[in-house]
Amino acid sequence: MEVIGKTAKETQPGSTSQQTKEPESCNTEDRTLPGTGTAQHTKDPELCNTEDRNPGRLCCLRCGSVMLNPGFGCLSKQSFKLPTVTRKQEGQSETWESVDDYWMVKGMYTFENIGFTNNKDGIKYLICADCEIGPVGYCHVTDTDSLYVAVSRVKEELL
Repeated sequence: MEVIGKTAKETQPGSTSQQTKEPESCNTEDRTLPGTGTAQHTKDPELCNTEDRNPGRLCCLRCGSVMLNPGFGCLSKQSFKLPTVTRKQEGQSETWESVDDYWMVKGMYTFENIGFTNNKDGIKYLICADCEIGPVGYCHVTDTDSLYVAVSRVKEELL
């Protein structure tokens, strides 16, 4: 498992500690991703406006760890099947859940705290880096600049 996390003092390469990281624009385009389901953007490929961004911090449902700060996720309507968030018991097959609403995040270093599973059929699943519950979202291995966090699998804390 690969874990990505930042503290408030860490900055992007080439930046200074005085700079504040601004949310990137959420340009989207229609496409189908191979794997366990399809993910097709239904938004126009225009910039994501303020109303479509996450107004609060996205946090883990189990441990409350902050995964994403306000304004860095862009609402994306799509259908993609994620494995259910249950502990697999011996002899039990994996079950899947179709999720339709996601926060699209540009780049893995945008997150405050996120983990990734190993590649499975061209998909990496996002998990909480602190308690390892998940998956809370996914990314396609050929497009690691677009990561998707399921709205139903995180809680939002308004500041």
